[in-house]
Amino acid sequence: MTSRIQFAAAKNGEETCSAGGKFLHSKYNPSAEAEKFAQNLSCDFNPACVIILEPALSYCAPFIRKRFPEAKIMAVRFCDAFSKTDGLWDKVFSAGEGLSDDIFGALGEEKILSALFFEWTASGSAFPEEKTRAWKAVKEAVEKSRDVMATRTYFARRWLKNAITLASTARRTATIARTKSPVLIAASGTSLESSLPHIKERRENFILLACSSAILPLLSAGITPDIAISTDGGFWAKRHLAFPGKSAEFTAALASESAAPGDFIRNREIIPLLYDDSPEFIRNIFESCGIRTMGARRNGTVSGTALEFAASITDGPVFMCGLDQASAGGYQHTQPNALEEIASQSDGRLSTKETRTTSARFASEKPLATYRGWFAANSGRFDKKAFRLSDGFAFPNRLGSIRDIGWDEFDSITGRRKAEKIAKTVSETGADEESRRRIALSLLKKAADDDTNGAFTREYFPALSVMLGRETDEAKKKEIERKIAEEKSALVARIAARA
Repeated sequence: MTSRIQFAAAKNGEETCSAGGKFLHSKYNPSAEAEKFAQNLSCDFNPACVIILEPALSYCAPFIRKRFPEAKIMAVRFCDAFSKTDGLWDKVFSAGEGLSDDIFGALGEEKILSALFFEWTASGSAFPEEKTRAWKAVKEAVEKSRDVMATRTYFARRWLKNAITLASTARRTATIARTKSPVLIAASGTSLESSLPHIKERRENFILLACSSAILPLLSAGITPDIAISTDGGFWAKRHLAFPGKSAEFTAALASESAAPGDFIRNREIIPLLYDDSPEFIRNIFESCGIRTMGARRNGTVSGTALEFAASITDGPVFMCGLDQASAGGYQHTQPNALEEIASQSDGRLSTKETRTTSARFASEKPLATYRGWFAANSGRFDKKAFRLSDGFAFPNRLGSIRDIGWDEFDSITGRRKAEKIAKTVSETGADEESRRRIALSLLKKAADDDTNGAFTREYFPALSVMLGRETDEAKKKEIERKIAEEKSALVARIAARA
């Protein structure tokens, strides 16, 4: 494509260019043209960033920066012919495969929902295919941002309650030292089933980290994980952790937002995980309650967090079983599955199991595509260390550059050596539950009341926070601020009544 670009001098002496006979800038005065473009950009809100699709020689960059001095300015390149002007932008994206994930990864849902997108019209005309693909990627990033924002708006306050419950309820907490032993992650995709005999046969050759939905299939096969990890903050996530008393002895790594039964938390060792973007007052709650935590990275899927966590605790290889990241015919998970056991109770002649599982297959496609996108975007960080492992399963997708291997190659990589035992530091929480609950609620109220920088609002009322940041009318801003204050008071009271 670069060979299609022809550079020449404009009448005023500035550089101009054309592609396929179509000029991308004025033949007479490119700067004046760019200034007029920036002045004509229509926007009825305060943008957090302004993103221009293929601005070519970037004459518009300084004028856009002047027009929107508080916004970050960014560009999406259709080709690499104009890289010499990339320094004029705060961020430059390439309009290749993965553009949607790149935009979302760099900006996040809040900035995307407060972004202003335009194309440099001449570039769109000269590169119609690239333009269409780029706008499709932008649309995907915006739609994903809306979905994530809706999820955060719905779940954020539940996650807060879960964090307070974990900090006040945990009795024995643990941190673990880094090891050189292999770690095997068990997810609950259908490919896990054929690997269960291999896992059992080689159980002493790795540290076994089970995603919560894989606990039951493992235990049913006579396999006890070393660590089970749960990051889901929803009500139904508790069902995967509903073990009576102290049965199934394993350490549980729980994100601060995870939903877990109180007895589950009280009766076993817990590794509390704090995401790297957790609010500071949440960190203060755990510290003030005398609980040490380990770090984790948020990415929307427990398997992704499990991979990050596994990579953080070992210098050895990481293997992933049951990580299908695709819908399947029939059951979507290796059985038994706690949620399947619940759902099957409603099966009958008029509402059959086949109808239910088919519906579940179609409903899972969108989130699975999101999860695949995360692995595709991040696989380069793990492709020398992590492997997807199965007993010859025909996966319908790839995990980016992460290789798919079989059990023979697992044996070759590990040498079937016995894994080291996990070195843990276990602590007994000093204060009783009621004292820790009072500490947590006190810090919660202080964070809500002292929200001078808006961090509390952004975390727990993200939609209102975005609305406030976008608003230009002062009267409307005051109304949004009043609404936020009311919501904060109601949230603190509600959590105090239930925590």
